[in-house]
Amino acid sequence: MSPITTRIQERMHTLKLKQVDIYQRLGVSRGTASAWANGTNIPSGDNLERLARALNCSAKWLMFGGDENHEAHSSLGLDSSPLGEDSKHLFVDIPVYNVELSAGNGVAAGEVEVIDYYPISQKILDEHQLSSSEVGVLKIKGQSMEKTLWHDDLVLVQTSIKRPISSKVFAFALDDELRVKRFSKQMTGSWRVISDNEDKGLYPDETISHDNIDNLNIIGCVFRVIDRAI
Repeated sequence: MSPITTRIQERMHTLKLKQVDIYQRLGVSRGTASAWANGTNIPSGDNLERLARALNCSAKWLMFGGDENHEAHSSLGLDSSPLGEDSKHLFVDIPVYNVELSAGNGVAAGEVEVIDYYPISQKILDEHQLSSSEVGVLKIKGQSMEKTLWHDDLVLVQTSIKRPISSKVFAFALDDELRVKRFSKQMTGSWRVISDNEDKGLYPDETISHDNIDNLNIIGCVFRVIDRAI
């Protein structure tokens, strides 16, 4: 293990940071954050500077070590917290559920369980006037919602919304299948369930009557992509 990797791991341990915190705060891929933490790749240039800020230390100390105090000095008058925000209440842990939303023909609905937690900026929740108890993280499978949602996207879902809203994207269960589609209310009172993928030969739109809309089990409204593979 290289000395810089040892120092990265030391700072992550001191600050109680996980790899997910690094890639979410810096906007890098999971693979990049994992490579930095495991020593298979070394950050350089702007990435090194940004990582040092996230770890509240100097880039020089990360690269070369030394006996000097490596933590950022508040006397400089600079905010050294990640992304220049107040780290005391920056992130909230949101539950990640084991179910996956099919952007296709549907996948079987199973027992819903929390398998992990994902740190989300409190600012995101504040922007949407939501509490942490109203949202969850789910994964997208399939291509029917491209170019809005892509295969393997992680999305935030507002679980407190249980009725469809026209033009919004919803996660729902129908006939014991989990799906994600856009809903559009028609003049007749029925709902058009839309795949954003323009290939309607593969992903045709569907219609649900006004009387049958109550048979949908609405999981929630998908309102933000939080992680997308590059």
